[in-house]
Amino acid sequence: MKFKKSFYFLTIVAVCGSLVIEGSFLKADSEEILKKDHKKFYRVGSQMEVSKILELKEFPGRTLKSITVTYNMVRSELEADWICNGNVVAHSELPKGMLKKVSYEYNQQLPADIRVKFTGTSGQVQVRSIEAVVSAAGEALSLTIAKVDTFDQKMSQIIIDPSIKKEKDIRLAQKIRRTLASSSDMKWDADKDKLQIQVSDGKVIISGQINEEEVPKIRKKITSVIGVRSVRVSQLKLIGMLFSLPDLIVEDISVEPSIPEIYQNVKVQVRIRNKGKTRVHAEGKLIYARPRSEQEVLGGYGEAVIGGGLYVEPGETVTQTFEPPYYSIRWKEPGTKTLTFIADNENKYPEKDETNNSFTKQIEVEGELPDLEVVDIDVEPVKPLIYKTAIVKVRIRNNGGKNIHAEGKLIYARPRSEQEVLGGYGEAVIGGGLYVEPGETVTQTFEPPYYSIRWKEPGTKTLTFIADNENKYPEKDETNNSFTKQIEVEGELPDLMVEDIIIEPAQPFVDALVVIKVKLKNLGGTSIHAEGKLIYDRPETTNESLTGYGQAYCGGGLYVHPGETVTQVFEPPYYEIRFRRPGEKNIIFIADMDDKYPEKDESNNRLTKTIQVMERQ
Repeated sequence: MKFKKSFYFLTIVAVCGSLVIEGSFLKADSEEILKKDHKKFYRVGSQMEVSKILELKEFPGRTLKSITVTYNMVRSELEADWICNGNVVAHSELPKGMLKKVSYEYNQQLPADIRVKFTGTSGQVQVRSIEAVVSAAGEALSLTIAKVDTFDQKMSQIIIDPSIKKEKDIRLAQKIRRTLASSSDMKWDADKDKLQIQVSDGKVIISGQINEEEVPKIRKKITSVIGVRSVRVSQLKLIGMLFSLPDLIVEDISVEPSIPEIYQNVKVQVRIRNKGKTRVHAEGKLIYARPRSEQEVLGGYGEAVIGGGLYVEPGETVTQTFEPPYYSIRWKEPGTKTLTFIADNENKYPEKDETNNSFTKQIEVEGELPDLEVVDIDVEPVKPLIYKTAIVKVRIRNNGGKNIHAEGKLIYARPRSEQEVLGGYGEAVIGGGLYVEPGETVTQTFEPPYYSIRWKEPGTKTLTFIADNENKYPEKDETNNSFTKQIEVEGELPDLMVEDIIIEPAQPFVDALVVIKVKLKNLGGTSIHAEGKLIYDRPETTNESLTGYGQAYCGGGLYVHPGETVTQVFEPPYYEIRFRRPGEKNIIFIADMDDKYPEKDESNNRLTKTIQVMERQ
């Protein structure tokens, strides 16, 4: 490393994965301060950082305009903090890719201590160069602080054999190439050192002219990438590194019991052997029905994946087991079933033979299907009253040979019809927590507090129960799952009438608080909520009313029983009604404003009263 006499010294410190370069410079008219090659990639992890410090202390009267960092990035997500005199002045997310530049404008009066700190989560980064621009009196000076270019040089010296055809082999060769190029402890000569990577026939060959002392380094790098425990190397100008890949073969699939019943959990065992010379994970996928087919299997999705926690050593045979509680393999229908296991189903591992990873076996599943029949629907009371909750009981019998969940759906009005029912949506679903054994009859009950079945109007009502409404379970007879019954609902409809609107004071002044009372009477035969809307100004306007939006609501917490009169009061602090201008005002109240409740007379739900608002003297 050469320095001109006009320069002071440069110090390089590397500690715990961090790199710091410090330098002091005297002359400001030099175009290039320093060039230095760094043959290293810096790994960035959760506990590590790569940083470079530039100290510019000998430039009085000059201003630091900008810092530019040129870098290579491999499989990494990085961020950069721009630090000036110990303070973070900017934060950047760095784009991923090879040979990227990122800059920050400082406009910092010198002297200054400048740091660019890289942090990230994974992968590697190589800082190629750091440049600073300083200026004085309009004169700009570019300073190259550090320069790195070894990675691209090494990549150009490593060749992947163009005859490789398989995508998996190409990916493996690319991984080896990147690993060798990023090595900081291997020496390369651009004029004569060339390596070629070949992957074929279950073997990896790396050949080329290289110094003898580099052989152990290459061996170490390749074994760390591929996971091989030993490598044979011969070296007479031509280095051949040959080793066998693993080779997973699925030998057999066994099922316990060998002839399972429908709905019965089975234990599946898969024997896997490694015919290769390198250990590998014994992972794969078992397919036992059409993928995600709920019509064929009970629970699960027709396939199950087993992970790579189990290794298979060369020549060894291991068994992967699918059994409860981690796996539930059950079929719904009898017949011939096909099981297929695919080892290394994601093609993660290069193998000598990729054609022997799959094994298929057929088994017989026996048993008589279940058969749900809806026998009857009972309602309590037999003739329920409008607005009163009814209890509905459904009797379900299993005429088949296998137990089954007694689940289904009760429809008692048009679906999601608020005009017919009070609360609910006209239908109710009951789950499968109750089993029906073969020949058994069970009762599913729809009652409070879980179900609220109420009708708003008298008349004939139709109730239908559909067992297995989602067709989850194959049955002997699919035609007897539905049962319909008609009942009579009785009772006299309610009838809300707005009797009167009272304003206190009767003639309010402008800006004065007003209390409004509304009298509601039920002329019908069934209790009803005393709810409605008060309109005292044009909606959504503040031109007339001093507060609010010209209207107010009263909820249904107050019941009006047959023949009864109640009063809804709009007063502070819940309601603040004032008028901004004097003059004649119309006060309107509409009972049952959303028409939620059928009534005997729908014409008496509205009343208007006119008042005079007075100007203060």
